[in-house]
Amino acid sequence: MKIFIPVVKSMKLLYCSSLFILFLIMNENLFSQSWSPLGSGMNTLVFTTVTYNGELIAGGNFNTAGGNNVNKIAKWNGTTWSPLGSGLNYQVNALTVYNGDLIVGGDFTTAGGNTAYYIAKWNNGWSPLVGGGTNGNVLSLTVYNGELIVGGSFTIAGSISTGPIAKWNGTTWTPLGTGISGITVRALTVFNGELIAGGKFTSAGGITVNNIAKWNGANWSSLGSGLSGEGVTALTVFNGELIAGGYFTSAGGNNVNYIAKWNGTTWSSLGSGMNWYVYALTVYNNELIAGGNFYNAGGNSASNIARWNGSNWSAIGAGLSGSVYTVSVYNGQLIAGGGFTMSGGTTVNYIARWGTTGIKLINNYIPDEYKLFENYPNPFNPSTTIKFQIPKEDYVKITILDINGRELKTVVNDRLKAGTYQIDFIAVGFSSGVYLYRLQTDNYTETKKMILIK
Repeated sequence: MKIFIPVVKSMKLLYCSSLFILFLIMNENLFSQSWSPLGSGMNTLVFTTVTYNGELIAGGNFNTAGGNNVNKIAKWNGTTWSPLGSGLNYQVNALTVYNGDLIVGGDFTTAGGNTAYYIAKWNNGWSPLVGGGTNGNVLSLTVYNGELIVGGSFTIAGSISTGPIAKWNGTTWTPLGTGISGITVRALTVFNGELIAGGKFTSAGGITVNNIAKWNGANWSSLGSGLSGEGVTALTVFNGELIAGGYFTSAGGNNVNYIAKWNGTTWSSLGSGMNWYVYALTVYNNELIAGGNFYNAGGNSASNIARWNGSNWSAIGAGLSGSVYTVSVYNGQLIAGGGFTMSGGTTVNYIARWGTTGIKLINNYIPDEYKLFENYPNPFNPSTTIKFQIPKEDYVKITILDINGRELKTVVNDRLKAGTYQIDFIAVGFSSGVYLYRLQTDNYTETKKMILIK
């Protein structure tokens, strides 16, 4: 279809052209990575997330998800939110998967209408754990040596005196040695074959430990002189080192500013750290992700979430408008939950995903091979469409390079399912010339040329 454009005065043409360029600049991020909502989100706080049976599970203090009544917990299948039965009566703090069941810990006393003190399991229906629950809040969960490890602010699990940490083998509760002496165990992970517990406590197994300790299956021991302040709220492993985040400003006597790493022998900082608390940690696309209540990471502006590449901190897009309490990975995308409602000018309502926007699945027929198609139009000004296909689910990166192979811009950086996709590239800020565009996956690379004429 041809479009007729009448002759206008030069000033009016200049004004219209300026508006068009401004539109392109403002919309450049539509075809890059950004934060986006998961449906209409929740009505209030999200504290924890995990993947179970191919769906994202979110827990918190919310009563609705995607407009549906869900009662503190909900599942997301990639398109819509739905409840897990009738849910819980009070908030959910922790989630994990154990022996094929979803394990849920929190402040609740009923699950699906059944009595379940602070911990329950879901497998197409709610039930309490055999042996009973705890006498106080459950704040952290993990699996170690084939047993469920539970941390929190309780002192009894089942009918056994355990302190704020206990293990469950599917039928019975037992303590971990003489346990931990302190207020809470808020974070759990496994590092170098040992269980790591973090929180607000001063001793484990009778040994002074200062908010963090390790358990080898028989005994507790310290990690150096531990961590200062109000303790640890998050743990993960990155590049072969243990990462701890929380309310502390020194680790092993070193200044660390709310986040630190342990190499098995000594504590050290991650750059200059954050200006305030770190609540959540995960690893995404070979980078460490930290969420919390901060606006600065490594001296750079970062609204409550940031990434560390092993050397430097940087912001993740526009960040999020409130505290981030949980970060995880689902279907190749970074998921953040917390007390935020916005990212930049986008409403996200307490849960958001980071990934490529503007990418379109144009055919979900499974191709026989990887392929990068010729861009069209070519030559182009100022936009062109890049089309590609992948025969299986894979990590996909599409980059724009100069003629010497230097990367200039990333337009796709996501894990995608098998299919044929296209994305528009708008060459704002690029001068006329020959450029390369490259498809990279875990096992395939293809590069083609395109020409920009302005």
